[in-house]
Formats: sequence, structure tokens, C-alpha cells
Amino acid sequence: MYILELKKEKIIAIISELLKFVSEKKENYLEICKFLSTQSVNNSLLCENHLKSIFDIKENYNQICKYIYNNKNKKEIYDIEKMLTTCCKNKMRYKDLSDQLKIILHTEEKYYTLAQDLENAVDSYANIGQKIKTMVVGSSLEKALDVVLSNDDIITRTAKKYSIKKEFIQAIIFQEQRFYGIDDPIADSLVIQSNVYDNHLERFVDGNSLYLPSPVLGYRNDSSTGIGQIFAKTAINAINAHEGIEKYEVNSKTDIKLIWDKLQNAEFNIDTIGAVLLYKKKMLLEANDFSNHNLLKLYNGSGELAEKYGVVAEKYYNAFEVYNEE
Repeated sequence: MYILELKKEKIIAIISELLKFVSEKKENYLEICKFLSTQSVNNSLLCENHLKSIFDIKENYNQICKYIYNNKNKKEIYDIEKMLTTCCKNKMRYKDLSDQLKIILHTEEKYYTLAQDLENAVDSYANIGQKIKTMVVGSSLEKALDVVLSNDDIITRTAKKYSIKKEFIQAIIFQEQRFYGIDDPIADSLVIQSNVYDNHLERFVDGNSLYLPSPVLGYRNDSSTGIGQIFAKTAINAINAHEGIEKYEVNSKTDIKLIWDKLQNAEFNIDTIGAVLLYKKKMLLEANDFSNHNLLKLYNGSGELAEKYGVVAEKYYNAFEVYNEE
């Protein structure tokens, strides 16, 4: 996962700096052992205390490496801090690196709190059918959260561009990715097949091909797609509203295909989430009916399913709001 791998890489980088002190000691230890192997027992006993101190540090080195690569819980991570104090003589450098480590550990703690809050929300929402269809394609909380956090820069820019709180975008992406089911790639596949059919049919009608394509069973030229699961028609309405002109025609097959293809790009899709949210927000404000819940609900549409969507997405919103606090 993005956040956990980032955390582990950073910890290892910091620890490696601190262990330079240990590696020097280890070299001394090996040299002394080699020298003492040629000396008398009495001479060896004279060096006992020095050897013991080096041996202790060597043990610390081994334990720290074990903690880094095999940690199972947060307590083991924090235990690294205790081990490091015995390995570092440069106190100023140690303090700097130790402070960095504490920041990472704090971020990790926030991550697990966020993950737990999201998991509780998911459990309150998911039914057996959703669990099955998402399990088939390997959707999970960890993967969905990874998509959100790894696109944080794009989400932050989009939120500023459309004057929308980033938690709205985070909540929507998490919901759509967590509940990405087997029906979603099937719908996308039908759009692709239908576009190919239209292209071959147009060539046949224009006399540029002798091949008459077979109709696509389940023909469709639009589907909710990409990170935010957005319909091309929905995107067109939102983009036109934001631009203040009819930049694309909502009933044009050419424009629908153009925007649908663009929605496959993560950055364009996330930007479009912002446009859709602003478009829906203005609708709610005009109706004097704006609330966090209603905006998240309207993103999904209307009716009972949209209401349920709004309830769980608002829980995600609240969890991300806490996570985003400095």
C-alpha cells in the first residue's frame, strides 16, 4: 500500500543513518575478535568489558533490523525508539532523525485510525451482493484508500480550483473504488465494443468498408467510469456549467466518446469530480437545500440508493476531515 510502503521506506532511511554508528562498532568487534584469537587467555580477559559493550550494540543492531522488516503492530515500531538511544553518540543528529521518526509514527497512527473509521462505515453500508461483486474484482478498503492517498496532490489542487472541500472528493473516490464491482468493467467493456461497432458501421455506410459489423448485445455509448465513476453526459453538463459555454454537446456521440475516453485518465477524472460537485452544489444552493449529506447524495443521483450512498459517504467525509487536520 502507498502509505505503508512510504512509511517503511522512510523509517528504514532514517534508521540506516543511525546504524552507521553501529556498523563502525561492528567492524571494531570483528577486528578485536581476530586479534584476540592469537592472544593468551589473560589478554582476552582484559578486553572482556570492551567486547561486551560491542556485543550489546551488535545485538541491538540485529533487533532493530528485525523490528523494521517484521513489525506486526505499532508497539514494535515505537520500541525502535528505545533501541536507537543505545546506538547513537551524536545527540544532535539523533534528535533530528528521532523527530522525523516520530512524525512518521504519528502519521501511521492517523492512517490506522482513518482506516478503522472507514471500515466501520463500510460495514454499516455493504450488503451481501455488494460484497460478492466487489470481491470478484479484488476491491478492498486498503486498495481504495491507497487510490485516495496516492492522488492527494491532484485532489488538493482540484479542491482549490473548484472551491470544494477536499474531503468531498476523497469520500467519493473512496466509495467508488471500495465498491468497484464486476458490473463496472463489464459496462465499460460494452461502451468500448459499442464505439468500435459505431466506427465500423460508419465506415460501411460511407462505402469505405465492405464489412457490415454485427450489432453489440447490450449496446451503450456511456457508462460511469474511471476513479470517480462518472458518466460522460454528467461530465459534459458539469464542464459546460463551469466553462459558462456549451463546450460539448450532451447528445453528441462524438463528444460523449471524447469525454468518456478522457475520463480514463485519473487526473482528468478527479478534476471532473470537482466540476460535478460544484455543479451539484450550485443546484442545491439555488434550492436552499445544501448540506454535506445532500451534496454527496446528489453526486450519486436520487432515490433510496442515492440516500444510502449519501449516508455512508458523509461518514467517510467526517473520517477524512479528522485525518486531514494538522
